[in-house]
Amino acid sequence: MTAIQEFPGVQDALLETKTWKVEVTFDSDDPDTAGLIENFNKATKFTLTEAESGKIQGSSPDAAGLDIEIISKAGEKVDLSSHVVEGKITIFDFYADWCVPCKVLEAKLVELMRDNDRIAFRKVNIVDWDSAVAKQHLAGVEGIPYVIILTDSGEELYRGAGLFDRISEALGSRNTAGE
Repeated sequence: MTAIQEFPGVQDALLETKTWKVEVTFDSDDPDTAGLIENFNKATKFTLTEAESGKIQGSSPDAAGLDIEIISKAGEKVDLSSHVVEGKITIFDFYADWCVPCKVLEAKLVELMRDNDRIAFRKVNIVDWDSAVAKQHLAGVEGIPYVIILTDSGEELYRGAGLFDRISEALGSRNTAGE
């Protein structure tokens, strides 16, 4: 959102994460929407396209054919060990629909998975901090996205903030290319 909010001529911007619509208020009658869209698309892994005057539509990264599952859709408890994928590194991503950094991380993980078929991505929607799954797995955690990475045998490679650099480093410590 920063790429939108700091763009010259933008007065206000609101992101609705259920539909991925961004409503932008400009300070002129002739806004540079094409420049705004181009700037945002360069700064992020998401794609914005102009849908109608004053509104911009976004799309999540193309994940067709990748090993991605949502294993907790409404904050219900989940046994992570039963979702470890044989022969793959499994990334458990704790997120919420309202969490913009979570969507950014998801886009980066999807991009990583395009080049690596030995990664399984399991999404855990906490919904809010009072949900059963948040209480089950995130006690003491201060923010999301939060990631747990396990080998196919259940060995923990990483547990912590969903920072892509740290995740890449943890994955780099294992041979995930299948070579």
